This record gives sequence, structure tokens and C-alpha cells, in this order.
Amino acid sequence: MAHSIEIPSDSSITYSSKSRFESRKTGLAKRRDHDGAPGEEAVVPAPRRRPIGIALVILGPQLRFDLNKLVRRLNGMQTLFNYFLVTPPVHDLGEPDEKHVYSDEVYFSRIEKRISGSQYDLGIGITYERLQQSSFNRHDHMHGYGVVTMADFEKFTPRDKTLDQYLAYLLLCESFCLAGHQHFEHRAQKFCLFDECIELYDLFKCLQRPRICRDICEKRLLNSGFTEHDLLQARLVLDYVGRTSLMQVLDRSINNPVSGFFLGGLLVQLIYAYIANLPAPWLHGITGGLGVAFLLSLGWSYRRAQPRYPR
Repeated sequence: MAHSIEIPSDSSITYSSKSRFESRKTGLAKRRDHDGAPGEEAVVPAPRRRPIGIALVILGPQLRFDLNKLVRRLNGMQTLFNYFLVTPPVHDLGEPDEKHVYSDEVYFSRIEKRISGSQYDLGIGITYERLQQSSFNRHDHMHGYGVVTMADFEKFTPRDKTLDQYLAYLLLCESFCLAGHQHFEHRAQKFCLFDECIELYDLFKCLQRPRICRDICEKRLLNSGFTEHDLLQARLVLDYVGRTSLMQVLDRSINNPVSGFFLGGLLVQLIYAYIANLPAPWLHGITGGLGVAFLLSLGWSYRRAQPRYPR
């Protein structure tokens, strides 16, 4: 996903060269690739009877919000991935480099150590620290580890999106890459879940209308062994990311010149009626008209804020 950088399989990562992910390949199996040469095999997701377990590890400073709330929400809205928050957090990351950034090796080695001995083969770290190359998320899909950052997330997200929605979007992307054992991101500017977002502000548009592009990513996911049902489960998360609450719409409407005009006029009329105590019929008509206009503009804003995806 957004500005995610693939870690080459031959990179000089010093954590375990044969990870637990490779040994067990949770949810993955070898099967014949009918699109390739006769007899050629590929590592692809096998049909799944249970969700793919993914451990979430807090890296660095303690989070200033309840991550368990997001975990429960994600597990309750889909059955493709099962997220579990591993405790305690990993606070000691050592010393950063001269740019005050930690290397991928630091994050992935901490994740590997934290989930060692657990039932989970895949792990995603969540941190406030900046990532290399100003990425939003990074992963080593060959070993099954990824990391997402919340550093300056407000700069690259729409006003009506919450931190939970931002994290849900990044976690879904990382989950597909780790579970699929592949780097699904593409440099094409599709404003899709798997856009690399070379321009950081592309994430803004991705979060406004979250989707998985059909011409590239849906085909790649299906060819990799994921099913239509899996894509349906992913859309449930994208629906959540694209949703805007009524309070967020109200905030947007108040800051919108048109709806703000109607609301301001309504308040002026109500204050005038209260002070003057004159129940004039014309005043009731103006007040009612302004109220109806504001409610209609509010409903229009709410309708526009909801995601619409091609099915």
C-alpha cells in the first residue's frame, strides 16, 4: 500500500534466515500454476477454513489510544484475517541513525522476537516512529513481517478520516502482502489499496475512495490463490475506511459556505425570536425553511461521503 517499499529477498536482514513463516506457511500451500509452464508450481494461498492469524506489535512509545478497539472492530467485520494484539509493547528500539530513523531490520527483528513461540507466523508492528524513505508502511513478505507508522498521518489523510480508519487501511494492505507471500504494490497511480503512493499526498485520494483496482490488483490476488470471497471480506474493511460518521459530516457541513449560511441564518432567526418573543408567522416560515435547507444539505453531504464501489 501507500508508499510501501519492498525489502528484497536477498537483503542483509540479520534476523532468522529461515523464519517460522517459511516453515509453517500459515494459510499457504503449493499448487499447480495452470497459467505457467506445465508442471510449474507456485507458492500461493490455499483454500482456508479459518482466518489467517496476524500478530500486532506496538514498537516504541506507548500508543495514546486503545488499539484493542480497532482489533475488535476489524475481527468483527471480516473473517479473512484474525488480528491479535501482542503484549507487552516493545519500547526499546536502540539508537536510530543520524536521520533519527530506525532501519527495517530493527523493527522486523523485534517483531520476530516478540511473536516467537506464539501461534502467529505473521507480525505487523505499529509505531509512531518514522520509517525509511518516508514510507507509510514497509514489509519483508519473504519472512512475514511488516510495520506501519502513524508519524504525521494527519498531513496525508482527509479531515473526515480517523486514525483507526488510516490504520485499518494500511493493515489490510500489509496483511495481503504477508499472507500472499508477495509484494502486491504497484507504481501505477490507480489510487488503490496497493498504490505505492510515490507522491505521499496520493494517500489522501486513496483514503477518500478506498478500493482494490480490478484491472491490476484483483486479478493478481485471484491469480495468487485468494478467492472472490476473500475480496468481499476486504471490501468490508474498505467500506469502513471509506465511511464518514454523522458527526464528521456535521463538522464538514458547518465549515461548508452553503450549509454554513443556512445554519447561520437559522440560528439568527431563533435568537431573534427568543429575544423579541414575537411568534410572527413569517418568522416561523423563514426559520422552518432554513432548518429544512440545512437538513437537506447535511443529508447530501452525508450521502456524498459514503463509499461507492463497483461490485
